[in-house]
Amino acid sequence: MDHGPVLDALKGGNGRYRGVALIESNVDENLLQSFDAAGMCGVRFNFMSHLGARPDLDRVRTVIGLVEPLGWHVAIHVAGRGLVEVSEFIRSIRTPVVIDHMARPDVREGLDGPVMTALKSLLDTGRVWVKVSGAERLSRTGTPYSDVVPFGRCLVEHAPERILWGSDWPHVNLDGPMPDDGDLVDFLGTIAVTDDQRRAVLVENPAKFFGFH
Repeated sequence: MDHGPVLDALKGGNGRYRGVALIESNVDENLLQSFDAAGMCGVRFNFMSHLGARPDLDRVRTVIGLVEPLGWHVAIHVAGRGLVEVSEFIRSIRTPVVIDHMARPDVREGLDGPVMTALKSLLDTGRVWVKVSGAERLSRTGTPYSDVVPFGRCLVEHAPERILWGSDWPHVNLDGPMPDDGDLVDFLGTIAVTDDQRRAVLVENPAKFFGFH
């Protein structure tokens, strides 16, 4: 995995940016230290079949053990019922965890479905965070993603202090039309409906989670 572009951006940002790495269990210790010094603060794992084979949990544990002393977080990309399958593993992680795209539930399951139930239970541990991103990936109706609004709003109301947002730009591996990022910003206003909620999601929570001062 070539992290060169990310490292260049971190260098150019002069401390204004943070990065998340994809690393293997045999990563060189010196390389890991250089990533940390550059502004990397997390490691990401894809539990998605279209992005490759499901990672071996023993390997994942090894990688987490390597980054834990650095204070890095763990980002997990998982979809639908896959979250239910790995929820106990996520509970076992001692570092902060962020789950991408609201865990990509099937919106037809509703707010009381197994994925949202598992996700809220993980939020209740106090160590798990959720990105209310990827509305265009969850929606079955398209812009303005009204079928996803109840899911995002439920999460914001359930744990407003551990919700993050992101545009997901440049929207890679997207099965469908390219979204307008302005529509995704507007979507945030429909799920974080108060000034306090928006300030938490956009300012206070990311400052705490990513270590901005």
